[in-house]
Amino acid sequence: MKKQTFAFFFLFAFAAGSGAISSPAQAVLGWLKGPVSVSAGGTVSLFNSDEQNNQLFGFGAYADLDLKGRVGFEALARWLPINGITGETQSNYLIGPRIQIRRFWKARPYVKILGGLSRSTFDHGTASGEFGAVAIGGGVDIPWKHKLTIRAIDYEYQFWPEYLGDPLTPHGFNSGLSYRFR
Repeated sequence: MKKQTFAFFFLFAFAAGSGAISSPAQAVLGWLKGPVSVSAGGTVSLFNSDEQNNQLFGFGAYADLDLKGRVGFEALARWLPINGITGETQSNYLIGPRIQIRRFWKARPYVKILGGLSRSTFDHGTASGEFGAVAIGGGVDIPWKHKLTIRAIDYEYQFWPEYLGDPLTPHGFNSGLSYRFR
């Protein structure tokens, strides 16, 4: 499973990047004009690990690339090392599309579907494993200052299909702050 997951994401990244590389320079520059924005930020997270009803606490980093219209991409890395019963920890490395829903007030609600790799440590840190994961979720971003945005709430429901023979479904909340570079 590990090799298949790595190969899939490698091919996806290669295919996504090769189109932009082989395009004429004028088309790429034209594509970059307009409402394209890049932001990066950090979060605090509270997740139910789906093992022994364990609540894990931690932090994360994320980057958003918002293209013209409401479509964009999100990449995130999250580490949940705090409060694990029997030394349990989880970490996630996910990427995927993000779609903004119609704005209201200053709020920018969105939905997302992410995929990637998750890691779990258990049994007092003596065992660990890496597993493929898919996450669906959504949240609300609120612009605050000139280039700062508050991630007021972000919820994710994850599905790890091959977790030690049974599926695992961690889920939880994130809140944070990001800086828009462009």
